[in-house]
Amino acid sequence: MRYNPITQTWVNAGITKEGEDYAALNIKSQTGIVPSGDKDADNTAFINWRVADFKAKISNYYNVNDVLYCMAFLKMIAAADNRCKNTYEYLDPITLKICMA
Repeated sequence: MRYNPITQTWVNAGITKEGEDYAALNIKSQTGIVPSGDKDADNTAFINWRVADFKAKISNYYNVNDVLYCMAFLKMIAAADNRCKNTYEYLDPITLKICMA
């Protein structure tokens, strides 16, 4: 469970409780990767899947072009120490995506 500050309620954080036990997460069914017995190959396939999944879904939450522009601009003006401490994320009220300022 995690607390949702918007609705001010506790919500399911991804793992559900079924009876006395928690539901098992099955990476094979989530990713479609069939274990081959080669741990290194399976790990590489899982990492590649996670990267592809992140790239496919990050734009649901962030305005990617805005974030890339902000980071590129800070790099261009050599504001390396400002890339974290003086950047501010905000929620765009129209798109409901996170942007950078």
